[in-house]
Amino acid sequence: MVRRIKPVTRASRAETRVRRLGAEPLVREREVLRIFETWGPSLDVGGTKDEIVVETELAGIAREDVEVILCGNRLEIRGIKRETALPTGARFLRLERAYGSFRRIVVLPAAVAPERARACLENGILTVRLKRRGPGEPSRKPRRPGRDK
Repeated sequence: MVRRIKPVTRASRAETRVRRLGAEPLVREREVLRIFETWGPSLDVGGTKDEIVVETELAGIAREDVEVILCGNRLEIRGIKRETALPTGARFLRLERAYGSFRRIVVLPAAVAPERARACLENGILTVRLKRRGPGEPSRKPRRPGRDK
């Protein structure tokens, strides 16, 4: 007879605790689980021989709450997804969407030209287009502020 043993983790113990809190609103239950939550938006990386394209799902996130940073061969996308306020006296019956700050780092498969990078947030999709650096094109290091060439 095969017996499966499910390891007990901190998250599963927290879920058991949340189930026992039945009388409290689901918002409070979500706060108990929040310490175990990690989330990041889904993304796709692809492209052509001339460019690398990174598409990230950012539905419900304002443009001013997103930051895109390109440093060497790393692309970092970070921001915050804010919770929507309910009218006074209203309660959630089910919470499945993730909220809070997020950070995704993508190591790029090839060298890119940072001065030719473009980002666009439209219809909840952030599209970052990065032109690949040509084989003879020198790598350009960013200058420090306050220094002349």
